Amino acid sequence: MNYARYSKQALDALPPGSAELKRRVVELAVDVKLELHAAIAAKFREIVASINSLGHDLRETSKSKEGEIDFAQGADPCLFYLCCDTTISSGFHGTSGIHATPEEQEKWQEEWACFREKTQAEPDGPANPDSASLRRDR
Repeated sequence: MNYARYSKQALDALPPGSAELKRRVVELAVDVKLELHAAIAAKFREIVASINSLGHDLRETSKSKEGEIDFAQGADPCLFYLCCDTTISSGFHGTSGIHATPEEQEKWQEEWACFREKTQAEPDGPANPDSASLRRDR
C-alpha cells in the first residue's frame, strides 16, 4: 500500500477542518482497514479451523466483510459463534472522520472502498488518486 497521499505535506495542503481533510482521514482509515483485513482474516480462518478440529462446525456467514469477520455454527439463533470486528480511527490537526456527519462518513467509506477495489483489479491502476479524481468517477 502506498500511503503517500496521507503524508504530512499532503495533509497540510488541505484546509484545516475542511470536508476534504475530513474525507481524507476517513479514506486513510479505510485503506488501513482493507490492508489489515487480509492479514487478520487469514489468521482468523486458521483459528476457526483449529476450533472446528475440536468438534465444532463454524462457517463464515454472509455478514462477513472488511473489518467484520463473522463465523457461526447453525442457523439463527446459532448455537455457537465467533466474530472479529476491527476498528480503525484516524485524524489530523484536530480533524477526525468523526467530525463528519455519519452520512458523510458512510458515503466516503463506501466510495473509497469501491474505488480501491476497482483500482486494485486494474493492473496499472493509480496508486494514489486524489479525491478530485474520485468525484470525477461518480
